[in-house]
Parts: sequence; structure tokens; C-alpha cells
Amino acid sequence: MKVGPPPETAPHLVEDAVKYIIFLVDATTLFDLALGMYDFSLVLMIAQHAQKVPDRAPTVNASRSDDF
Repeated sequence: MKVGPPPETAPHLVEDAVKYIIFLVDATTLFDLALGMYDFSLVLMIAQHAQKVPDRAPTVNASRSDDF
């Protein structure tokens, strides 16, 4: 049995999942995990839905501007 690439995830489902997981887990912990995965779109989504700016926000903005 062959396993293909994962199906595209609808953006609204991702946002709903982030809203729900923020209800269950501390937003700072989620932010740190997303930052550790280098998933900057997830980092920004968590910060937006948690309605707070983490202490490491300047680090995220600097990392996004770097060319990898």
C-alpha cells in the first residue's frame, strides 16, 4: 500500500484547531513549540489568537527577514 502526500489542510480548520488548543494549553508553551519547529506562520497565528505579544516577538520578526 502506497501512502501519498498529506492532503492540503483548509486554513480555517487550522485556525479552529489553534483556537481550541490555546484553550487547553498555555499559549506561551505553544508559541515556544511552534518557534522550535521554525513554523513562523503557526507562531504568528498562536500569538494572534492568544491576543498577546510574547517576549520573543522581535526574534520571530528578525528570523522571518533572514534568507535561509
